Amino acid sequence: MRRAKLEGRQIGRRPLDLDRTAILRDRARGLSLTQVAKAHGISRAMVSKIVKEAKDDASHEGGSQAPFQVTENRAPQFMI
Repeated sequence: MRRAKLEGRQIGRRPLDLDRTAILRDRARGLSLTQVAKAHGISRAMVSKIVKEAKDDASHEGGSQAPFQVTENRAPQFMI
């Protein structure tokens, strides 16, 4: 494994190729973690991680909140 690293070979799992802005946009539209995960072919945990990283990045940049406000894991239920 040492020789492989020295030769510049990829060690471990290949990183996922994700469209993070689309995931954040879907989540901001009110889709649940499960719905976003199924739409993008990733796990709920990965969706949660991406949302958390985006929220942390936004809070570090200027102290303002992220452009989306997600308060729960479910899509909004409208009463008629």
